Amino acid sequence: MLCNMEDDPRNIAVHEAGHAFVHALLSIPFTYVTIIPDQNVNHYGDTALGYLMPNWSFCGKESSSNPWRDPNDFTICFMEDLGIIAGMVAEMLYRKDEMNFTGSKSDLKQLNHNCRNKLPASIRNKYSSFLIAYAFNLLKQKENYYLILKIAKELLEHKTLSYDQVKKIINR
Repeated sequence: MLCNMEDDPRNIAVHEAGHAFVHALLSIPFTYVTIIPDQNVNHYGDTALGYLMPNWSFCGKESSSNPWRDPNDFTICFMEDLGIIAGMVAEMLYRKDEMNFTGSKSDLKQLNHNCRNKLPASIRNKYSSFLIAYAFNLLKQKENYYLILKIAKELLEHKTLSYDQVKKIINR
């Protein structure tokens, strides 16, 4: 989540919990999720108020060492994109503001550089709309939203959680 306004730590925790929840739900490992600000966490020149540190070899950044990750496999790309957009959607559900993308600019930039960018230009906007609608429907389910808030509460208390800790919170 980017720093472009003073933000409530609860918003940041819910945003990052959204990312962590989807990654854990879909068994996409990550190194950790945190709400500790870092100026050097992304490539966009922004200060991150919180972030999820991916497991790079799993995500395909080192795809030659990761036979699981086929960059042309739509299912895997969709799962990764869902994890990217989940923070923004969780925060918007928490704020009850479905059109506020504040704090999610790096997520949107990352989405544009991930699988969405591989699609034909004629369907990119439809794909993005579908992805956001899918994320809203997944995250607003009562049990899922409760788990996101539970992860956020733990983030507020401990500042950083590992993948295994998040998996334990959601009983996966």
